[in-house]
Amino acid sequence: MLRNQAAYGLADIGNPQAVPALLRAIFKPEHVDNNGSIVYALLQFDCADLLEEIMLIIFYHGAEASFTANVALQEQAFNVTLAQKISIQHHWQLVKANPSEAVVSLGIDYLDEVLDELFEGV
Repeated sequence: MLRNQAAYGLADIGNPQAVPALLRAIFKPEHVDNNGSIVYALLQFDCADLLEEIMLIIFYHGAEASFTANVALQEQAFNVTLAQKISIQHHWQLVKANPSEAVVSLGIDYLDEVLDELFEGV
């Protein structure tokens, strides 16, 4: 509860310097299945350079965080580098071989299409 309030507080302040702290909190192992609120707070900022982080949340975190991160794919534009493309594609192949419930709920075909669109021209 306190963690969620802190995340919302950082988002409300609107200072992009909060992004690294939010990312650290999101990727703490003990938060992986309970971090949807922190992901929501992250998405209140410009995530243009965070495509890999957003995809890792979708691929490996709980349903709430995955579904929330998916909103970023629909609402934000991303700067995609070749290195990100290669890394994300590697993770995606691993995830497709053993998808989480969240990934299955989002849809393998849907995520394939999203990634194709994101990587177009890269």
